[in-house]
Amino acid sequence: MEIVELKANVRSQTGKKGAKGCRKNGLLPGVLYGREEQTTPVAVNPKELDRVLNTQAGGNAIIKLTLEGTDVEPVTVVVKDLQVDSIKGVMRHVDFCRISLDREIRAMVPFKVVGESPGVEQGGVLEHTLWELEVECLPLNIPDFIEIDVSNLEIGDSLAVSDLKIPEGIAVLTDESVSVVSIAAPRVEEVVEVAPEAEVEGAEPEVIGAEPETEGKEAETKEEAAEDRKKSKE
Repeated sequence: MEIVELKANVRSQTGKKGAKGCRKNGLLPGVLYGREEQTTPVAVNPKELDRVLNTQAGGNAIIKLTLEGTDVEPVTVVVKDLQVDSIKGVMRHVDFCRISLDREIRAMVPFKVVGESPGVEQGGVLEHTLWELEVECLPLNIPDFIEIDVSNLEIGDSLAVSDLKIPEGIAVLTDESVSVVSIAAPRVEEVVEVAPEAEVEGAEPEVIGAEPETEGKEAETKEEAAEDRKKSKE
């Protein structure tokens, strides 16, 4: 892993007011701490930090941090914490931690899937159950990623942490029994048949436009009454 360079300024104002003023000037507030040395408030160009974190090493980048305007020697650091606004997607604060290149540190390393799974070619689904591996090693030995070879996985097969090939000099801290990936059987959508509405036996179909039956009965009753009156006069 290569070391990338980044410049920072020492902040004179701290607290919420100092952080707000820092952002107003287009800078990202942060702190530098670690190795039992005094914590120093700093500010960096967010675009430059973004460039550093988008190298192949990603969040595990080893940074040579230069404090401009001071006689302090450049320090080797890693980004220990990065706060990002979940709505705007912009960085809000960064923590740099001093490290020594000859002392082991812990890191989270992402996985990279390689190979073609026969199970996937047969319609299976590759499912991730773990996305990163926690390791401990010297800073410059931190791998950019850990390969997951799925070329022998059939439907129903899986790989655990213990099945992975780990480079020498790296201690795995994640439980070896934890599953990493698996090939699940293809999902079949269940088709629900809707039964037709049952017909009522003996029911007569409705005739559109026909007069209601009661109207016919009323007419018949009037004719009978008129006939009775005629007979009574005779």
